[in-house]
Amino acid sequence: MNSAAIAVASAAALLEIVGIAITIRDIRRARRNLAGYLRRPQRVHLSPAFEVSSAASATVTGPEQTLEQRVEHLETWKREMAEALQQRDRQLTKRLTDRFDRQMKASEATLGDQLKGLRELVAGEGRSHWITAYKGPVILGVGVLVGLAGNIVGAL
Repeated sequence: MNSAAIAVASAAALLEIVGIAITIRDIRRARRNLAGYLRRPQRVHLSPAFEVSSAASATVTGPEQTLEQRVEHLETWKREMAEALQQRDRQLTKRLTDRFDRQMKASEATLGDQLKGLRELVAGEGRSHWITAYKGPVILGVGVLVGLAGNIVGAL
């Protein structure tokens, strides 16, 4: 083997070793970045709890009532009860709708924070050009090609 072939083979070996080292370094850096992302504190947005109010009505009766007065009182109570039930139904529907909206907004904010963290992780990993993004494998490939050239030169 002549000195040119030895120099080319040595250059190929050096390029391959450097390419492998850079690739290993990039893999380790990516693992550290991912581990850092996984260890970062998770933000969970909570919606405030809604209040439950309850009203109990008490009826105070006076002296003895006649049957007609009692029936009239029961009919009035029945009409008022229907209105009160409709009003409570509207209030409950509004409260549940408001709470659902708050929960959805809190969930959206939580997912937005997680997506933002993932975007930061991916953007931190990304590089502008594919050659710089894959410089370790590119150097390794160049080293293999230089090694092939060294084998051809050594065979001549």
